[in-house]
Amino acid sequence: FLLGTEVVTLYVFHEPSLLSSLQDRKLTDVILDALVVKEVPPTREVIASLPNILSALCLNQRGLEAFIQCKPFDRLFHVLLSPQYLPAMRRRSSDSLGDTATNLGTAMDELMRHQPTLRQDA
Repeated sequence: FLLGTEVVTLYVFHEPSLLSSLQDRKLTDVILDALVVKEVPPTREVIASLPNILSALCLNQRGLEAFIQCKPFDRLFHVLLSPQYLPAMRRRSSDSLGDTATNLGTAMDELMRHQPTLRQDA
């Protein structure tokens, strides 16, 4: 799961013009469905990767509209507030990158700044 989303994220960020070809093949629909409609796996790595993949999928208007249509913020807030996800968001003493919750919040704030139309829904 994580590897698949990371590959798509790197692919889109490396060559944004190719996002349309992924959309034409419905790959972005499958990823959005897995991330914001179904249950997100409660792992630290998946939670930390959410903002990057969502930002990548929102790089063009078509992706942004598909993202908005999924009404993702209820699911994302569920991840932030659910006890099921708390262990994955706690900072590990060996982790120099900080805690996942702070990183997730910061990255979501950045997504909102890059896509101001999302602010109203959030």
